[in-house]
Amino acid sequence: MAILNCLYARQLCYEDPSCSAILEIIPRVCGPELVACSTVTVKKCQAALRTLQAFTFFRPTCLCREPHVDPDCNSFLNFLFDHPCDYVEWKGKNLRSRCNKPKLFLYVRAYIVNSIFF
Repeated sequence: MAILNCLYARQLCYEDPSCSAILEIIPRVCGPELVACSTVTVKKCQAALRTLQAFTFFRPTCLCREPHVDPDCNSFLNFLFDHPCDYVEWKGKNLRSRCNKPKLFLYVRAYIVNSIFF
């Protein structure tokens, strides 16, 4: 399977009823904020993001050109693979942020993008 451009992958997702349903529910379960996790349904948000990432359109990832060249694509890429709710975890009854989440995946993706486009 080829790695797709994120906007093209998103379009294919919108055309698939199952994928589209997940894509449309994420703003409701994750909240409208993309800078911080602004929902009380963190676990549902994380599950929806993982489910969306599991669709073949986004496997193993999707790619974009550099942010200054394609900001819309990079915005969706960050929404999908670097969502702020991914950095939140539950410890007992307390909610806390995981600020030290490894960024290896992002570095690998950047390497792949550079090797494909340049």
